[in-house]
Amino acid sequence: MEKIFRALRCDFATLKQEIAAEVKELKRNVVELGQQVDMLQQTRDTREEELDCQRRELLILHNKNQELQYQLEDFENSRATGTALGVAYLSYHPLLTLSLAFPLHASVAKCWRLNARLLAYEDILTEIEGMIRHYLEANDAPEVGVAVLWEAQKAVVRDQFIAIAARLNRAWRTKHQ
Repeated sequence: MEKIFRALRCDFATLKQEIAAEVKELKRNVVELGQQVDMLQQTRDTREEELDCQRRELLILHNKNQELQYQLEDFENSRATGTALGVAYLSYHPLLTLSLAFPLHASVAKCWRLNARLLAYEDILTEIEGMIRHYLEANDAPEVGVAVLWEAQKAVVRDQFIAIAARLNRAWRTKHQ
């Protein structure tokens, strides 16, 4: 019986040592897992910071693109046909692409010119004189500057000549059809 107790004590001591070794192994595994979790959290935090930084850069880039497009819209005779902002990976500055068109023969806006043949008709001249007198009587006031009065009067006279020329052209077309 004593042999049995000794064998049981030996088995129990061996079992106790094996359990202690297993517990040590489990503790070491738990510590390693804790370290891995810490590293993953740090990586996640770093990536979130990088993502936030990229979001801010994208917002800045978008705002600069809108500002550039707004500024280009101000140019009535601009030759710009397109703009684009991109990402420059080696620089903190955005990449700007501006497309320009340079036509060989740019169209020139037509300017109105007086048809000198209209000055040969006495009735047209009296009509224009009467219109100028009427305009000056209605609009000559102390609060209206001379330059404004002159520019507006030129526009009224030009419109009157255009109307008279259109009226004469219509009359000539109906007569010759």
